[in-house]
Amino acid sequence: MTIQRLTSSTSNEQHKQLFLLGEVVVKSLINSGDQKLAAAQLQAFIVLAQGNFKYQEVLMRSAGYPDSERHAKYHASLLTELIGHCDRMHWGRNGDRVGLSNFLWNWLILHIDLADREVVV
Repeated sequence: MTIQRLTSSTSNEQHKQLFLLGEVVVKSLINSGDQKLAAAQLQAFIVLAQGNFKYQEVLMRSAGYPDSERHAKYHASLLTELIGHCDRMHWGRNGDRVGLSNFLWNWLILHIDLADREVVV
């Protein structure tokens, strides 16, 4: 198996995990009255995303990917927004559950399908 295939396989598995956990978070945001549960699930999603981002960024830099710094800054901005939502939920400031749900789905679909696919092809 080539390094490219292993990289793609590992990255695809991480993306599947993000999609599955993202779905759990969105369902919890929409259907659950338990804000602490939704915040805990969102925190787990953030931890998984941080690991995925770190993995991708190391690969991009080691492969000499030309836009690796820009991509890493984009990852940081996504995490900053997610952490802000999580903090508001954790402290009982309800926030915009629909907006957060839309943000998560747009990020998962647009970022992974467009930006990450060009890196991992």
